Amino acid sequence: MKIERYEKEVVRRICSGVLSYEIINQLLSAPNRIEVKSCSAVYDLNIYHDSLPEELVVCDSSIEGSYKNSKVGFIVTIHNRCLSLECYAKGSGTLLQGMRNGEVKISKT
Repeated sequence: MKIERYEKEVVRRICSGVLSYEIINQLLSAPNRIEVKSCSAVYDLNIYHDSLPEELVVCDSSIEGSYKNSKVGFIVTIHNRCLSLECYAKGSGTLLQGMRNGEVKISKT
């Protein structure tokens, strides 16, 4: 399993004011472990790394994306040395099949 290009971009944008450039690069280039959990309207990418803090950090986000005419939003939380990137469908839709491995366009709202 790998971290997709757009996921790396989202993490860099959302976490740039919270984590140092060095920690973000370590996290994205050499994670200890990666997990993906998904349901119809949300998926969570969990990235574990020893450089991450143990205390809870919620990163505010004005980043959104689009994939095949569907809009998605992103939230990042950090807790117990795990960064969780949540990708959720905006509106009443669901995440499209194959989105995680597709070409997601990122924009700032």
